[in-house]
Amino acid sequence: EKKCMLEVDRFSPECVQLNLSGLPEISTTEKETLSEKEMAKRQKQNLGSVILVSHTSTFEKVKVWMEKAAAKISTGSSDQLPLQFFEKMIFDRIHREEDCGDRGSMPLISIEDAGFLVQSLHSYRKILNLFMQSSCEKGCMLVELRSREVLVTWITYCLVDRAACETTTILKNSFGVSLKSADLQYLVLTDKVAQDSLLIVAEYLNSRASDGTPVFSLRPNDETLRFVELFCRNSNEFRVKLEQEEREAETKKEAR
Repeated sequence: EKKCMLEVDRFSPECVQLNLSGLPEISTTEKETLSEKEMAKRQKQNLGSVILVSHTSTFEKVKVWMEKAAAKISTGSSDQLPLQFFEKMIFDRIHREEDCGDRGSMPLISIEDAGFLVQSLHSYRKILNLFMQSSCEKGCMLVELRSREVLVTWITYCLVDRAACETTTILKNSFGVSLKSADLQYLVLTDKVAQDSLLIVAEYLNSRASDGTPVFSLRPNDETLRFVELFCRNSNEFRVKLEQEEREAETKKEAR
């Protein structure tokens, strides 16, 4: 039986094109039972090229690619390529020393890129859930699949928090994070890159834990409402909206 081989056909900073060749042939008996439409469908799925955006591409391109990948995958799919791609992309981002700066820090991304990253994460989790419904999932350890999901989710949280702190001073100076680094000890990760990424996340959470009480959490000491109050008081945009609503309310009272 021939093995499926991957040949790098073209490489550029923005994309990698992989040619799939040497695929196992369909048996003569199976060919007779398959319709022409089904044969064409299999050929389209298995032959030709797969275009991948580079893991160093912009978050917007990653978001578009992940959404397209999620749209093509059906229930029970065994396609792990989008999962591995997203994990590699997000691990590489936080391992870049030139982006992270000081120890215990996270790369600074824009609020817009943070939105793209969150949308990419939604696609990742959708693909993972479909993969876990496939027969191929039985060959993988369920606890590690879920551990990797938790890890990339927490990395996304840290990147979003870092971006929000850069634009919202009161969040950075008066409030902490909603996650506890100690909970990371329960993750089961077998490769070193994931383990090193976990340590980076733990260091960042520890550095932010001392900044104040948590927000956006279910803890008893959560102070999300106080943060919202302070944020609105210090926001020109919200102040203008509040003044406008007060004028409209006065107008309605006078009309009565």
